[in-house]
Amino acid sequence: MGIEMATAIYGQRIAEIRKKIGLSQRAFGSKVSRSQGFISDIEAGRTDPSFDFLVKLWRELGVDPRWVITGEGNELQAQAQFQGRTSLVSAPDTSVPAHGDVIIGDAELQMVRRFDVSGSAGLGALVPSEEVIDHVAFTRSWLLRMGINADLAGLLKVSGDSMAPNLRDGSLALVHFAEFEVDDGYIYAFLLNEELFIKRLARIDGGFLVTSDNPTFQPYKVLGNDAKELRVRGRVRAVISQV
Repeated sequence: MGIEMATAIYGQRIAEIRKKIGLSQRAFGSKVSRSQGFISDIEAGRTDPSFDFLVKLWRELGVDPRWVITGEGNELQAQAQFQGRTSLVSAPDTSVPAHGDVIIGDAELQMVRRFDVSGSAGLGALVPSEEVIDHVAFTRSWLLRMGINADLAGLLKVSGDSMAPNLRDGSLALVHFAEFEVDDGYIYAFLLNEELFIKRLARIDGGFLVTSDNPTFQPYKVLGNDAKELRVRGRVRAVISQV
């Protein structure tokens, strides 16, 4: 039972356009009011581009945000519109159910929160405060196709390699918090003894069977009082792997 796989190549695309324009990381950052360290983190895949950053790229450099997010079109196809001050950014139709947060060109995007939380795919890690540190844009059409409510979803960083190769250390797991009833064999984010785990769950008599995708990690059972304390936070519906 697999999950949707995606690749975080936003940083690669931004590095590509920066080099095409002929700017250093420092000069590029200066153009969009960001530090050299921020641009370095974006290009290395340590940070994902926020909506504000995408808008800044378009307004200051004419970089098409649709190309950054989806890879569609030409990276500088917004340049002519930028020169003429024709807006690529517009508000969505709020009368439509599950409407997006913003329309960039012809792509309607919804922003999914990224939390300051690492879910262990290894030995377990204590849960820090669930502070929202950023937002990552997804196309509304993809979220609808996956049956994901963006307002009830979040991105958690994967820590450890017990779920490799599907969820590698440092990748981002898209967790749908609306799905907390265990359907055997799927991957869930769950709390156990105040630790956050990302593993496959299956119901068994008296509790749960917890399984890793990495065959070097043995399955284990959570039974009795421990099973009563296990709290499912949501189902992992996709993973964004850093490349």
